[in-house]
Amino acid sequence: MTRIDEFIGGNGRISIISGGGDPTPVPRPWRPLLDSCDLLVAIPDMHMYHYGSQLDGFRCGAEAMLHFLQHLDSVRRSHPDRRLRIIQMGDLYELWFSHPRTGHAMTPEDIWKSHPLYEEIHRLFCLLRVERICGNHDYRYVTNNDVRLSVRDGKVHLEHGFAADHWYHFSNPHRPLWPAAMAGLKTLRRIESGIRGRPAEANDRQLLRSSAWGTGSGDVELETFTKREEYRRRSLLHYSRLFQNNREVSQPIRLVLVGHTHKPYLDLDFAGESTFYMDAGAWSYGRSDFAVVTNEEVAVCHYTRLVQKPAKILYRQAV
Repeated sequence: MTRIDEFIGGNGRISIISGGGDPTPVPRPWRPLLDSCDLLVAIPDMHMYHYGSQLDGFRCGAEAMLHFLQHLDSVRRSHPDRRLRIIQMGDLYELWFSHPRTGHAMTPEDIWKSHPLYEEIHRLFCLLRVERICGNHDYRYVTNNDVRLSVRDGKVHLEHGFAADHWYHFSNPHRPLWPAAMAGLKTLRRIESGIRGRPAEANDRQLLRSSAWGTGSGDVELETFTKREEYRRRSLLHYSRLFQNNREVSQPIRLVLVGHTHKPYLDLDFAGESTFYMDAGAWSYGRSDFAVVTNEEVAVCHYTRLVQKPAKILYRQAV
């Protein structure tokens, strides 16, 4: 599979939001980009938390994720001769907050079992052998044996993206979180949820329901693409400096693929125009983005949400 249109097939819920709506061709001298696969799909930040909590940034996009995973399984079955690799880019879980009922540390098992829909998503992750990169919000899940902060596939470098953050030490998976800061952040989130629920005038009801302190609730679907002047320059500078002087002449990095910022973005004039920079966006807080990479094309895509609140039954549909 060399064309992204082949991957999309007849799925009308997938739209390309980078490149003006078209896949971006990989320069011929750079091909092939990939080594271990023919098609690479990158799923960015999900921030899954307990389904019944207002702190769960994923649940509004959960039905779309289930449908997307079913699409990936269909692609896998329809093209058995093509190698498919799926990588979750970090912050799969929101583990900075304790369990909303018990107060104990949240575990992935608590999250998966909080709703039948989440259990089915977990089953499909296992079925499709989705690989994971560690993010700063889900570092508690990893161990010294299985933690990966980055993945390399051919000429593609993937990582979560927090290394470019000014708060690197605060968000470093190998450092303990400051309890006071976590308590403050959780309090703000709870206040934010309360603000959305209180009566409001007609002209500010939408604002109160959809965001507070710059954090979207997820109730409103977001499918915009980030403009150049809106993207975090420190991320571009960090990775440009890291790869501009790449010495691996035989196999240089040609695509840097990250998440973390929740801003889908594609920069073709990066690291002296010798590398593409792609931000896969997020699948949380209203967004449902993902990135697709083949040996000939790359794209950031959006998966349209058709329902705001998924039904509670009939989740085992993929197999």
